Amino acid sequence: MKLLSAVPQIPVLGRDSTPTLALTLALAGALAFAAPATAQEDPMPDRPDWIHTTIDEVRADREAHGRPWQEFMRVPDLFAGLYEIPAGGEDRQSPHDADEVYYVLSGRATAVVEGERIPVAAGSVLYVAKEKEHRFVDIEEDLSVLVFFAVGG
Repeated sequence: MKLLSAVPQIPVLGRDSTPTLALTLALAGALAFAAPATAQEDPMPDRPDWIHTTIDEVRADREAHGRPWQEFMRVPDLFAGLYEIPAGGEDRQSPHDADEVYYVLSGRATAVVEGERIPVAAGSVLYVAKEKEHRFVDIEEDLSVLVFFAVGG
């Protein structure tokens, strides 16, 4: 495992890493940028202690409306969704106001972050800081990506 020099504490994992480990480390890295916990009143006192779904359920919800994005979880400091773009499709996203981590479930494309081109495929984990220009281009195979936004602080 090596660390990106521009973004300390964000691991870059090689092909021999398991998806579960990659996803766990990616999420932990994104949450490291969230504000530290404080002794404030919980803004969501009725929030669940856990949330469970499957990618198949999320994908079915996304396909029902036909848009590329389907959110499936939201709590005060984090929300997550499935983002899917067909081969040859266009990614129309613009910069976000939260740090995010992408975990590529399947497909192949190039991520462009602030002009830097990064090839991505199944198992790739990509961190993008808030407000940075980014998108997927040259989508060679249907792209399916889990996206985690750290919105705390």
